[in-house]
Amino acid sequence: MLYIIYSLNHDSPKESEKIVSYTEDKVMQFLIKEKGYPKDDILKVGSKIDPKGSDKTASSYVVEVMFSDEPTIFYMYRVEDGKVYQFGHSGSAIKHVDLAK
Repeated sequence: MLYIIYSLNHDSPKESEKIVSYTEDKVMQFLIKEKGYPKDDILKVGSKIDPKGSDKTASSYVVEVMFSDEPTIFYMYRVEDGKVYQFGHSGSAIKHVDLAK
């Protein structure tokens, strides 16, 4: 019984890894192809599930992006219905803010 409850409330590692990979790739392609950033300008991209997320789909994952010219600031992106948008940032970010959805 406990196993059933646990399995209903937790992603399987395989599915989690697929969603992480999908959301990271989707945001990278968005930044490079749609926003015109050179790959070298993107220092780090990391996806993780949002603790407030209500489901276990890509839209419940937050993708944090760090740019090489602002290495202490994270910009937060989300993938919903195959579309990428920025919804926040940390610190006093100014260079890459694009909060229009």
